Order: sequence, then structure tokens, then C-alpha cells
Amino acid sequence: RTHHGQEGAGRCGSRMISERKTGLKVILWVLLVLNMAAIFLMSARTADESTVQSDVFAEVPMAAYDSAHPEDAGNEDVFWLFQKIVRKIAHFLEFAELAVWAVGLAVIYDLKLPYLTGAAFSAVYATTDELHQLFVPGREGKVTDWLIDTAGAITAAVILRAIIIVSRKRRNNCKPDDSRAIISPEQKKPE
Repeated sequence: RTHHGQEGAGRCGSRMISERKTGLKVILWVLLVLNMAAIFLMSARTADESTVQSDVFAEVPMAAYDSAHPEDAGNEDVFWLFQKIVRKIAHFLEFAELAVWAVGLAVIYDLKLPYLTGAAFSAVYATTDELHQLFVPGREGKVTDWLIDTAGAITAAVILRAIIIVSRKRRNNCKPDDSRAIISPEQKKPE
């Protein structure tokens, strides 16, 4: 018997998350705290340290640009643009990831509006992150960065919600279809 009182392995062989809640809570809390710590540590870097890190990632698209446009190779304006894009993508992704863990915890703890709660948690942490940067040499807190952080969090929450909706529909479609079990008169073998 499954926890729903049904015979067999359950709907499509899946197990309810409640059977693994404790382990999943621990994993999600660890991932959430590690993500928050990583964000804090990256924001604690001085402007020069942050630039060096961004430069490493901006060199990849710059090399591709230089190959495609040898007459404009080494253009500092193009490199600056790639560096800016890399920084904004990093903002978006780090808070999207934070929202994933926060939404997961909100779902596990059965909070109302878990997707909104997870995104809001990430947006609030983004606020503290931008405030933190005000105290780091050469850094500044920017409303535009907060908006990008929040957009990442909201995007992650929306994608998670869509995944849940689709997976529930698929799971519900896995129920045996009784109509296929009925043999039509044409399919009956003569006796």
C-alpha cells in the first residue's frame, strides 16, 4: 500500500516528497546558506578585485569578437561592454539560484504563495547585498543591479512554477486509461 491507500507502486512510480522532507530540508538550507555566503563574499571584493574577476569571463567573448573582426581587435569599448554584460548576467544568475533554494524551502514548509515568497526573499537579500557594497572600497550599491537581481529571482520562481504545473499534468496523465481496456466488438475473437 502507498501512503494514499492505493495498491501498488503509486501513481507512475513516484514517491511523495513528504517521505523525504527532512533530508531535502537540510540540503536546501545548506544550498541556500552557501549561495548567500558566495554572494556576500563576491560583493565584499574591492572594485579592482571584482574587475579582475569579470575580465577573466569577458575575455572569452572578446576573443571571439577579435577573431570575427580583426580590424577592430582589442577594442576597449567592446571589451568594456562584454565586461558589463558578464557582470549583469552574474547578478541575474546568482539571485535566480538563490530563489530556487528559497522557493524549494517555502514549498517544503508549505508556506502560502511559495513562489512569491522565494522570489521576495531573494529580492530582500539583493537589497542587503547592494547596501553591503556601499561599504566596500570602490564599490557602490545600484538600483539597476537590484532590479536585475530581482528579475533573476522572479524568473527562477516563474520557471519553477511552470515546471511544477507541467510535471503535475504529466503525472496525472500517467493514470491508467480505462477506456483502452475495453475491447470493442470488432476486436473480440469469434468463439
